Amino acid sequence: MALQEDDVIIPNLNAPCDHDEKSDEESNNDKDDVPLSPKQHRKIDPGILPNNVVLVIEDEHLHVNKTLLESASPIFEAWLKKECQKDECTDDTKRELKFPGKTYDDMVTFLKCLLPNFADNVTDKTLDTVLPLADEYRSEKMITEFVEVIRQRMESVSEVDIYIPPSRIVTYLLWIEKYNLQTVKEVVVKLASCLSGEVLEAEPGYENIGLTLQKEIFTTRAKLLASLFVSNVTEAKERIYKLKLPCSSYYLTEWKQNVAKLVQHALASPISEMSTVNMA
Repeated sequence: MALQEDDVIIPNLNAPCDHDEKSDEESNNDKDDVPLSPKQHRKIDPGILPNNVVLVIEDEHLHVNKTLLESASPIFEAWLKKECQKDECTDDTKRELKFPGKTYDDMVTFLKCLLPNFADNVTDKTLDTVLPLADEYRSEKMITEFVEVIRQRMESVSEVDIYIPPSRIVTYLLWIEKYNLQTVKEVVVKLASCLSGEVLEAEPGYENIGLTLQKEIFTTRAKLLASLFVSNVTEAKERIYKLKLPCSSYYLTEWKQNVAKLVQHALASPISEMSTVNMA
């Protein structure tokens, strides 16, 4: 089927690009000289499947495969089924779905994580964009991926020196309530409990967290601090490994300062004891 004159084909973005003899700078200059039409028709490569659905987002027309779209979201499946029931719609008709209020860049990011013909994985950087859309279009598979991304990030703080700022932790807590991410609540609450109440309460948005969840953070912090009473370095080391405490000095700051004093005392004590033994 012939393409319209203003079509811009976007191939599989994972495939390598072929370069001609022109330098990259010359190629970029050529692109700058080509005027873009008001409405561009972009195609997501579906492999051997046809692009038979058009998503109209802002002034862009994004061509995707119907089967892939239906299998990825029950909302898209119901929407396309409704479109197919229209009298003017036949098997050969290219269905058109309009997305008022959505931005093109956000939807492309979402679709590249949603559709199986792309290798884009959900990351913490794309969560803010993709999570609301995955919830809106009820992609349970993506929600599961989001939970795993958050869980891995939370658990990594006890393995390497990573600092997740209070603002991000508050965002996770808000998501837990808004999107019902109960399976990741425990690990987020645990990390939140490693920060002082004053630090969390100073973050914008913390006041929007439900009182029940705030109470859970407070209770977890109280239990954690009660379990951290130690009298020597050996006990402190045992607590760190047993409780999988975060490595960064920004968490449990006062407790770690006290442990540092215990370490200094332990390093000084053997010297004095050894001197006494030698003198005897």
